[in-house]
Amino acid sequence: MPPDETTINYIKGREFAPKGTDWDKKLAYWKSLYSDKDAIFDLELKYDAADIEPQITYGTNPGMGLGISESIPELASMRKAIRLLTRKL
Repeated sequence: MPPDETTINYIKGREFAPKGTDWDKKLAYWKSLYSDKDAIFDLELKYDAADIEPQITYGTNPGMGLGISESIPELASMRKAIRLLTRKL
């Protein structure tokens, strides 16, 4: 699917983004991408962003995030969870 204007504006001018005429060529290519009108997907998810609670992170990986109304886990419970997880690996 083609990128939207928000994505294009985010990428443009970044360090590793194409520059000059390369940008124009890549942008034209990206805008040519699309899903077939009759494409069938295994799963389509639709969300209303108003239903998603704002999130915060308290650590260094995506699993260390939670809704702002939740409490950050106690360190002891985190250590226990890590021990349990590493046993399964």
